[in-house]
Amino acid sequence: MVLPSAMFRVIISIVLLVNLAGAIVALGGLAKITDMCRKNDPQSVTDGLIAGDRVYSCGMYYSLDWWIVCLQIFVSILALLASWVNSFNSRFFILFALAVATTLYCGFAQTYVTSSYALRDTDNVFAKSIKACAAGAIAVLITNFIFALFFAPENNEANVILTQAPKTEA
Repeated sequence: MVLPSAMFRVIISIVLLVNLAGAIVALGGLAKITDMCRKNDPQSVTDGLIAGDRVYSCGMYYSLDWWIVCLQIFVSILALLASWVNSFNSRFFILFALAVATTLYCGFAQTYVTSSYALRDTDNVFAKSIKACAAGAIAVLITNFIFALFFAPENNEANVILTQAPKTEA
């Protein structure tokens, strides 16, 4: 596989760094939500959802969300390597992994965006953590789609389209 041009590698790197920042914001919100659930914080709305051993139950309740965020971070790092190192550059694998991560992240975003709407009038730590997860999820999804647009074309097709002005006939 041919590596993207230098201009595209810089653009891809910036997009992926914003992607990683969004994933870290979501990870921070998720960590606070899980911590509040484990400590049985009264601000947390998980009382009716969690029964028995809180540490185990909260971990199980939020485990899919943790896996989704960690998968996204892994795919982002792998994509960053693929845009700079030729031995990691397999467009099919990177875009397939990105598609899986994006699909899972859509479910993650749906959960936290709808929850943030439900808690829009609430201004406590739990609501702020939910909103952080939603904001991180939105940033990740937007940058995933931008990355796919820049990384997907083979043989620098997009490079030709974006760098050459259309020719007008006189």
